[in-house]
Amino acid sequence: MSKISNILLIRNLFFYAFFLLLFVFPFASPHALIMSLLLSFFTKDLKIKIQPIDILLMLFFCSYLVSGFYSQNLVAWSASIELKASFLIFPFVFPAALRAKKVSIEKITLALTMGAIILFLICSVRALVLFNIDSSIKHFFSSAFTYYIHPTYLAVMLNLLLFMVVRYIENSKLKAISFGIFILFILLASSKIGLILLVINIVFLSYQFFLTRKKTLLFSLIILFIGCSSFLSYQFVPIINSKFNYAVEETFNKNYEDKSIKLSSTGQRIVAWKASKNIIKNNFWIGVGSGDIKDELNKEYNRMAYEHMKPNLDSHQQFLQTFASTGVFGFFILIMIFILLFIKSLKKKSFLLLVFSVNLLLFSLTESMLETQAGVFTFLVFLYVFDLKKNEA
Repeated sequence: MSKISNILLIRNLFFYAFFLLLFVFPFASPHALIMSLLLSFFTKDLKIKIQPIDILLMLFFCSYLVSGFYSQNLVAWSASIELKASFLIFPFVFPAALRAKKVSIEKITLALTMGAIILFLICSVRALVLFNIDSSIKHFFSSAFTYYIHPTYLAVMLNLLLFMVVRYIENSKLKAISFGIFILFILLASSKIGLILLVINIVFLSYQFFLTRKKTLLFSLIILFIGCSSFLSYQFVPIINSKFNYAVEETFNKNYEDKSIKLSSTGQRIVAWKASKNIIKNNFWIGVGSGDIKDELNKEYNRMAYEHMKPNLDSHQQFLQTFASTGVFGFFILIMIFILLFIKSLKKKSFLLLVFSVNLLLFSLTESMLETQAGVFTFLVFLYVFDLKKNEA
């Protein structure tokens, strides 16, 4: 085996380790990616090709970079820039790494799948141990179950991984086991947006594999099963029932208008959206700066006089967060990213890219997903994996 072949092997092992660690130990995953990319320079097989979506991602980074000129909190601004740096770096190296020699989408899927299953086992064992101590079922749901991973971000990643499992895992037993585990994992994570995306994605999958094959009866039965399962989950799983009941009550009964009560996550989101809109009205063109956005939101929460509002809560909606931080330019770039993704998915007839676009658009409407490393990596990694030429219909 030649020296270059050895380097290729080690490079690819680090590359697959990045995907494996993305679930199991997300804080270590970037280091595996960096090692893989450094080794790639010795193999000389990285062919960098900049696409329109890459330019938009880099412009998105620039909108946050420029906001430093009028941010007063430079410590927060530098932290924001460090987080957003992936939008500048990924377009140059990550797509090229995916297209490099001996990199297989099937092995990437297997690495992600193994990582998610290992995490599920870690969370399950931990929940069983804690349940044995105090007999509390709460250890099996939401953030108590997902442990060190945010349940919402985990649920979104698992929703996207479902499509990769169905398409790229050839072993039927592993495919069925993985699919079942991930659906159970999403249910136990108990994230509202995660559960909503699960229902939408099962409809997507059913459409692709039954209706497009003119198996109308099977498709109808699947939709009926989804409806019944969703209803039964709502009726008989207390944490799911309470989460959606609180959401409906606070949204339609406007409980969030009572500033003395303790709000659930939905009520706090609504208040955060109102505060963000107020900031946008007063700083429409250039925003308040990515360094000052949390400080300005805290001021707005204090002005609105909510007694139980969490401090340092972000906008919990990426479009509002970007608009309030960077003004019209950053907001326009973010809108253009999603428009281009939808156009590209339809033009290339890429089912996976369309799925990605729908999932991340809905996710961004309830979370400031690009303000955390988990969100940035979920967006960029699955964007480029789903945008591979092999994913075209």
